[in-house]
Amino acid sequence: MSFVTTEPGVLTTAAATIRNIVNDLVKKTDAAADPTIHLQPPATDEVSIMAMERFSAHAAAYQAVIAEASLVCGEFIGALKNGAADYSDAEAHNAETTA
Repeated sequence: MSFVTTEPGVLTTAAATIRNIVNDLVKKTDAAADPTIHLQPPATDEVSIMAMERFSAHAAAYQAVIAEASLVCGEFIGALKNGAADYSDAEAHNAETTA
């Protein structure tokens, strides 16, 4: 039989820490969105315009990836919180039934 040992408080703290990191990343990414997506070409020649369009496309793709990653992190944070609550409930139930 295998046993799992965990500290629900540690899981909750980890969830809060990850949430802070994700919020900070999203805030900084949002701040960088406009200046990186709406670039001005350095010159009016075809190559400069194509380079600007390529950089803008990469910046827009990065914004989309960060948005998706933020959703995945949100699900992970929810799983950590739910896991902490489940372990706390199980420990309380075990304490009641064995006391």
